[in-house]
Amino acid sequence: MNIFTRHTWFFLLLLAGLINQCKEKNEGMRELVNEYLMQVAVLHNPQQAYSLFSPSVQERVPFDEFLKFTEASVITDETMFIDYELDPEVGYVYVKTQNEESIRFVLRMEGDEWKLMEIVDDNGYYFNDRGLQEFQTEGNNTDPIDDESTEEESMDETTTNEMDIDEDDMESLALAHDIMRRFGKSLADGNFDEFYGSISNAWKKEVSAEELTTNFKSFYLYEEEINDIISMNFPRFQEKPSYIADGLGHKIAGKYETETDILEFKMIFIDEDNIWLLMGLDVKFHSK
Repeated sequence: MNIFTRHTWFFLLLLAGLINQCKEKNEGMRELVNEYLMQVAVLHNPQQAYSLFSPSVQERVPFDEFLKFTEASVITDETMFIDYELDPEVGYVYVKTQNEESIRFVLRMEGDEWKLMEIVDDNGYYFNDRGLQEFQTEGNNTDPIDDESTEEESMDETTTNEMDIDEDDMESLALAHDIMRRFGKSLADGNFDEFYGSISNAWKKEVSAEELTTNFKSFYLYEEEINDIISMNFPRFQEKPSYIADGLGHKIAGKYETETDILEFKMIFIDEDNIWLLMGLDVKFHSK
């Protein structure tokens, strides 16, 4: 007996189409990153590499600023790239070198093609629409390089400046950034079903995907603004990350900030099978 019905074949064709779309999406991300690496490491053509960034980045940051980033980058003509890891849901591509250095590319789909939004280098530098920035792990300073920062901004960041930030802390900040990108995507999707799949099992026992969607409903009105601030910026700590419950819990508090808006977050993670998974999230968005 032939168990395949017309509906079954339609489903299989649809599934095949979705798989092809996913493959094309992944290949598009990989091709963009490969093109960047080729232009910087092999052809020594930073101008062409700069053109791979989103127009919104190029409008805000001049080429000379990007050139400084390429000069400080771990990417050279002697660099060998041995591994790729793609996360198309949040637009991440991780590249590892022969020296175990890691480079994170943040991409965004604009129209029908991927564009670069941010590159985070393993040596503590990153580049986005705010220009070349540095995680200063020495001198107790995590402020980005910003020659135009005002005295008032320096006063606002006094607490951050006094923190003793290490490599583990920067990994925590990257973890928080990843959560916030997923948060923004959930707002764009109109539900937290996918986000729910990435939280801890402990939190799943206390809340459903529908409840998360309802709890964060006040943010849907600001979805575009929130996704813009997340995609075009990297967060800063509001307090040094801490470990609680004898190291079984991890607390991270930070914020994204632009000239007009502030997006604050507090997160609690718990260790499940040696992986930090989200146990709680508090978000605040407001204008200055």
